[in-house]
Amino acid sequence: MKKAALRALIILAASAAVLLTLNIPVTTRQGVDFEVKQIRIPLYLKVIDFMDRYYNYGVLAGRITAGKRFDFDKAVAILKWTKENIRENPSSLPVVDDHAWHIIIRGYGLDDQFQDVFTTLCNREGIGAFFVKVKLPDNSKARVFSLVNLNRGWTVFDAFQGIYFLNSEGKPAILKEIKNGDWKAVKASPISGGEDYHKFFEFLTSVDAASWKDSRAAIQSPVRRFVHWLKGDKRQQYGE
Repeated sequence: MKKAALRALIILAASAAVLLTLNIPVTTRQGVDFEVKQIRIPLYLKVIDFMDRYYNYGVLAGRITAGKRFDFDKAVAILKWTKENIRENPSSLPVVDDHAWHIIIRGYGLDDQFQDVFTTLCNREGIGAFFVKVKLPDNSKARVFSLVNLNRGWTVFDAFQGIYFLNSEGKPAILKEIKNGDWKAVKASPISGGEDYHKFFEFLTSVDAASWKDSRAAIQSPVRRFVHWLKGDKRQQYGE
């Protein structure tokens, strides 16, 4: 009888501890018209929301890349889908920056948010990808590009314009080739745009593994997010 009572007490105490832990207040961040606010929510809700987005990314990415065998073909399919399903942020609507999944639901965003959706879906398909901003030395202009890790190395995609790049041999152009001028822009969709890329490609930086592994797009999986947390990286972007 005493053992049963002790067992019940332990279970009750453990349940209470779990409930208290799950109700610990945590924060998420949201940017609206470039003003960032911290929103307090219970831990259990943040975990549920995170897992909901994770599985939704997986279902969507799987549908987009169905029948594709190679990473390059999958990346191009995701690029095409992003260009055809996300629209440029209307001037009459607020600029909202929180989660890539919310961008997908809203169906519109800024140039970096196109790259955010594209790189997040690539990562969900097991293709390393993240986005970077490239500024001209005089700070007169800046562009955002997606970097994707394919068999040949890191390649460049522009999800905002729906453009990818091939070298003179018709292969995905890697960073070194692009910086040396061995590239041509290819449209992934009939509605793809165009851009003068030459002046920006000169200032593309090299890529290391840490740049990708700690990026917003790469930590949208439970394991990578946990590793990111263990490393004690306190940097937080919108929607993390």
